Amino acid sequence: MNNNFPRVSIITVCYNAVSAIQRTILSVLSQTYENIEYIIIDGKSTDGTLAIIKKYESRISFWLSEPDNGIYDAMNKAINNATGEWVLFMNADDEFVDNKVVERFVFVVKTHKNYAVYYGDTILRYAIGDRPVKALGLKSMRYMMAFSHQSVFIRTDLMKGKKYSLKYKLASDYDFLLSIYLAGERFYYLKYYVSRVRIDAGASFSHFIESKKEVLQIHKTNGYGRWEAYCYYWKAVLRFRLSNMLKSIIPKGLIKLLLKIE
Repeated sequence: MNNNFPRVSIITVCYNAVSAIQRTILSVLSQTYENIEYIIIDGKSTDGTLAIIKKYESRISFWLSEPDNGIYDAMNKAINNATGEWVLFMNADDEFVDNKVVERFVFVVKTHKNYAVYYGDTILRYAIGDRPVKALGLKSMRYMMAFSHQSVFIRTDLMKGKKYSLKYKLASDYDFLLSIYLAGERFYYLKYYVSRVRIDAGASFSHFIESKKEVLQIHKTNGYGRWEAYCYYWKAVLRFRLSNMLKSIIPKGLIKLLLKIE
């Protein structure tokens, strides 16, 4: 391990992302920190994504295109090939907020050592505008993702030791982070924005319910009491319903204004 200039593995997984992949690639390649390993795992795209990857392959450390069993299978393939001390996932259509994010992270690692996870804030990119969102307090990890996975650097040896469970299709990143949090691994808040993440405001209720059912199962697996687990589940469902109801009656102009309020 190079303690002065640790290698950071940035990973992008994608599938048929021809309209989005170049934005992400350029964001990673523009980082000022030099000791970056860039890995791209593609799920055998058929839409022109591979042509864009090949356009930049001289600057990509490793890339692979083959069928997979979903996003977490692709992410595990990337972890298997990562050689850096730290890993961050920046998937297609997401990007760093600026070109010095990794450089700032390495500076923090030098001054605040012995942490397993370093997490920061996220800008959510909606069709009608950006919304800056601060990471939640770490105690929130007991019930939900306290930050976006695009805004978290994780020690690579932890990822290689556990990897993402393929049992979950939507919440395996939360399953992984919750397990190491409950195991006592140390998390450090970076106090700055790391990533800009595209949000699909039209995500279906059924998709939301499926993700919360996975979270419910994760809580049960980690020994949460039945009352505690179901209490959070129904609270999340009601909040989602209320949010959608308000969006249907509030003018879009006002929603755009509210999104800008941090």
